[in-house]
Amino acid sequence: AILGKYFRRELGKLSIGAYADIITIDYEPLTPMNEKNWFGHVLFGMTGRMVNDTVINGRFVMKDRVIQTADTKEILAKSREHVKKIWPLM
Repeated sequence: AILGKYFRRELGKLSIGAYADIITIDYEPLTPMNEKNWFGHVLFGMTGRMVNDTVINGRFVMKDRVIQTADTKEILAKSREHVKKIWPLM
């Protein structure tokens, strides 16, 4: 509520006009998750590699583990070219 007043936008809700940053995670725990142990699952069981989708301000930036906002093949190709120059200096 405090940040919502500062940004003059509704925060903390999934609704039209609110900032909506959310991720979906593919998580199949070995132990049951409930209201008493969910924090342990979030802290110790879930990792960034499990993220399927990322929505920022209502817009998908990653969907089904594919980045929607950048050409990852081009980025990897450029990275490999740059590393050829940098690696010998290390």
